[in-house]
Amino acid sequence: MLEVIRRHLPVAITAAVICTLFAGGPSIARAAVDAVNADKVDGKDAVGAGASVANRKGNLVATDSTGHLPNDIIEVAPDAAKLGGMGAGTYRVTGHGMRGSTVNIDSCGSGPVEAYGVTLGRKARIFASATTTYGRSNPGPERPTIRIQLLDAGDALVAESGRVTVDATTGNPTLTVSGVLLKPDGSGPYEAPRGSYTLRMLGDNFGACSGFGQYQQPELTHMELASGN
Repeated sequence: MLEVIRRHLPVAITAAVICTLFAGGPSIARAAVDAVNADKVDGKDAVGAGASVANRKGNLVATDSTGHLPNDIIEVAPDAAKLGGMGAGTYRVTGHGMRGSTVNIDSCGSGPVEAYGVTLGRKARIFASATTTYGRSNPGPERPTIRIQLLDAGDALVAESGRVTVDATTGNPTLTVSGVLLKPDGSGPYEAPRGSYTLRMLGDNFGACSGFGQYQQPELTHMELASGN
């Protein structure tokens, strides 16, 4: 009996090895591949956020320490030709600006600090921005304000921004306001029909009504968000 077992033992061992390979072969092969790709995701290498464009090519890119990707990670964003999701053919954006010289407004009065004409060839909303530095006589108005207004061809107020005010009792504060101009009642953005308008920055003085307030280096700019005819 021992002689029979000794004679058939090599065959039995070979059969057992073959069975093991057939049963575990795919798993073993997969484990080998996983070991090779242990530092990859779907077979792709990863590089840091500071890697060059050439080194990033074909690889995954990790975020930096702030959780952001490089600015040049894409060439053109899918909506780069759109404004608020609207096609470029729907909205046409044009702009204009003016930088003026110092304007004094006496006591607690009000008046234009900067202004220029706007001609619209089609219906548009107006996004405007105004900024100025304030100084005053001593004593003088202590609480200057500015806002942006749109006047039609008959000098009627048709749209305006909110009013911004600062405490000017010390130093030379800066006043800044910007946004889409609203209907005078504040009910929503004003859709200006085609025509001629005046855009202006209006200054108002409050507090200690003596001397004068000085609006220095005023800047007024706007963009036309035009649609329709």
